[in-house]
Amino acid sequence: MDLKKIRRQIDRVDSKIIKFFQKRMKIVDEVTKYKIEHKMEVLDVTREKNVIDNAAKKVDNPILKSYIPSLYSTIMGISRRYQTTLIKEHYDSQKVYSAELIKNPKTGYLGIEGSFSYQAASEYFEGAILTPFESFESMVDAVINEEIDYAVLPVENTSSGNVDASIDILAQKSVWIIDEYILKIRHNLLGIEGAKETDIKKVYSHYQAIKQCGEYLEKHKIFGHIVESTAHGAKMAVEEKNKETGAIASGTCAKLYGLNVIKEDIQTNKNNYTKFAIVAKDEYMLVGANKISIVATLNHRAGSLHELISIFADNSVNLLKIVSRPIANNPWEYNFHLDFSGNLADENVAKAIEEAKKTCLDIKVLGCYRAYERIE
Repeated sequence: MDLKKIRRQIDRVDSKIIKFFQKRMKIVDEVTKYKIEHKMEVLDVTREKNVIDNAAKKVDNPILKSYIPSLYSTIMGISRRYQTTLIKEHYDSQKVYSAELIKNPKTGYLGIEGSFSYQAASEYFEGAILTPFESFESMVDAVINEEIDYAVLPVENTSSGNVDASIDILAQKSVWIIDEYILKIRHNLLGIEGAKETDIKKVYSHYQAIKQCGEYLEKHKIFGHIVESTAHGAKMAVEEKNKETGAIASGTCAKLYGLNVIKEDIQTNKNNYTKFAIVAKDEYMLVGANKISIVATLNHRAGSLHELISIFADNSVNLLKIVSRPIANNPWEYNFHLDFSGNLADENVAKAIEEAKKTCLDIKVLGCYRAYERIE
């Protein structure tokens, strides 16, 4: 037989394959709608195995039969990716894509006016109506009760590490991280009008600020007096009206409370940043969301953490951070907070989370959000 004629036969068969491929994917559309409606997972291992086994039974040639698992794994892999795309488009159409859609949002921050949380909230949200809170829990509860739209929670500092109280609250409460914001922390020596650097003998500030400026305070023989926050310290320095009493706080505090900046950037670590989580009640993703936070409760047995980490490695998910936190009322047992790259709609991420659910006692997704990259 002529080769050209043989190839024409193959072309005709290929045309039929394409026709039936499109027909198959139209049916997959219906499958996807059903899975969305019933909140089912894309991957059904039992179903896929049955499809492969049934297809193999219809092939007599043993060589061709050996190719069936590879053929149908490819077909069903395409089907899963297609379903994932359709599901993402469905949820994308249901989700709000910018926190700025809420005009002049009611936003909570920790402390009083001038705190670093206040500064972060002011910078992140344009035209926000800012509300102070005395604790992380009261602020998050206000989000849940819809008294405010967003909360701005400090979660990590490059000098002092994790803010454990924030991390614990996120694990305990039903809220969602929609974004993160990184604020450069600049600790300044503030004083009243006419005060010089050599006049200052005592400063009021938060214990972390005093700790982070320890070298400067020791060199200049200045006593650090711990108060509730840097903003409280600035307020107390104003009220004391003494040239020998100053504060360690931000330039924002200086403007708000009428103090002068005597010396800028007195912190030991000049690359001092605090990461804030922007928290909302409803679960939605901003455009460009590329980072996920979860909290995992592991079985209390040897190798469980290694097993969890291996799942992410096997699915090519880049782990960014792991933090352990004690479980309340369970001495010597811990939850693990994990940050990793990706979007919940990514097939490898979804697979990793599903596999993790099978090996962990519990998995809670805390949010899918944009990793903040602009550092000044």
